[in-house]
Amino acid sequence: MAASHDAIMNAVYAVLQKKSVRDLTMEEVAKRAKVGKPTLYKWWPTKATLVLAMLCERMPPNLEKPIGLSAEESLAFECGD
Repeated sequence: MAASHDAIMNAVYAVLQKKSVRDLTMEEVAKRAKVGKPTLYKWWPTKATLVLAMLCERMPPNLEKPIGLSAEESLAFECGD
């Protein structure tokens, strides 16, 4: 089970390096991970839950939180306005 899980997470990550979430398919992930689609749907009922699971596992646990800017100021700063 752990090997399949890792293969699936690696497959999702690899597909998202080339395609958008919209274009990712469960079939493509299953094929790349060498598992059946029923395996994916057993653990993740939708594509969204699968992608979110991968992001939660791969995201650094202690991201630095911005301090001192409002949401509006942060967006202006990020967009270069």
